[in-house]
Amino acid sequence: MDLLSNVAEGFVKPNRVLWLYERGLEDLRIETSFDNATKEYVLTLRHGLENESTERFGDSVAFGERIDALQRELPRDRWTPAGPPLLLKDGWKAG
Repeated sequence: MDLLSNVAEGFVKPNRVLWLYERGLEDLRIETSFDNATKEYVLTLRHGLENESTERFGDSVAFGERIDALQRELPRDRWTPAGPPLLLKDGWKAG
């Protein structure tokens, strides 16, 4: 599943996209978004109910590189998609 499919710079796109992954009884939520207030790309990882980390990127290149690395890590660490990406329609960023 391509985590970058909805974040190419310059296109109108959903403000937030959520991917769900599972590994046995564990769950992982990956949310990508664009913060219109700070003009930053945001990556939030939630592992279970209490472990959350957020990373912010000032440009799409750095954000894309991090997403590429994450896409390599997920199968290596045996995470599998638990469904299609969910478009969270709470806002839009236009180029």
